Amino acid sequence: MAKDDAVRHDYEVDANQEMIANGMANIGAGLFQSFAVNGSLSKSAACEASGGNSQVAGSLTALLTLATILFLTTLFTYLPEATLGAIVIHALWKYFSPKGMARLHRVRKGDFVLAAAALLGVFFFGVLPGIIVGVVLSLALLIQRASSPNSAVLGMKPGGGRFADITINPDYETTPGLIIYRYDAPLVFPNAERFLHEVRALVNAAEPPAKCVIIDFEVMSDMDTTASDQFSDLLTILGGQSVEVKLARVHAPVREFMEKDGLIEKVGEGNIYPRVIDAVEAFKAEGS
Repeated sequence: MAKDDAVRHDYEVDANQEMIANGMANIGAGLFQSFAVNGSLSKSAACEASGGNSQVAGSLTALLTLATILFLTTLFTYLPEATLGAIVIHALWKYFSPKGMARLHRVRKGDFVLAAAALLGVFFFGVLPGIIVGVVLSLALLIQRASSPNSAVLGMKPGGGRFADITINPDYETTPGLIIYRYDAPLVFPNAERFLHEVRALVNAAEPPAKCVIIDFEVMSDMDTTASDQFSDLLTILGGQSVEVKLARVHAPVREFMEKDGLIEKVGEGNIYPRVIDAVEAFKAEGS
């Protein structure tokens, strides 16, 4: 909500600084036996709706609250609670966007389910449980997406050195005995096993039999130790099938990690190329 207000009023919010301020305020409250300090979505929205746009509004509200407690409580004794509810609903209404939910449903069903679950959590259990539902489901969705990234077998554009997915570009040319494979995600533990299985399946299904696999590392911006183990196993398996492995466009941090873990030595320094076309030409030169 704070970030949404920041966008609408053209200023920036540092979430970490907000949490530090909240923590320091609660330390002070604890030392002086005060109430716990927290932000309030409804109160912030009501303040903004009434024209407040700086810390002065909060200070004035605090003074008026104190004055009400000391001198004006009788004026509010018979005020229906529904009045407060109406004020809160009016202030918060701008944060609920049916168009936003419709967009999520149209663009990505998973995001729509996530938003709907968080919304229902707030309706039935309260704001904090609703937030927890949203966070937990977000993490689950993140892991699911990380474990199921896009991948592609690449072909070369006729007459040029551009490579792209042959599923989308069926006119792109492939080289007999060569598989060019791209994995569109960091190679980490949720998806490492899938990477191994996909490459093995491509090699086993290749006709004529594959002699070389070029792995395009352009999108693999990271690698962890679990993925390194899987990659090492893949090199061993393909080596046993007399299938050479070449790497192209390996990012510096990934290359540094692979050097530390011994993968560069296992692949061979001479089998790492700055461009895919360089690896393809090396394969063709070896076969000529």
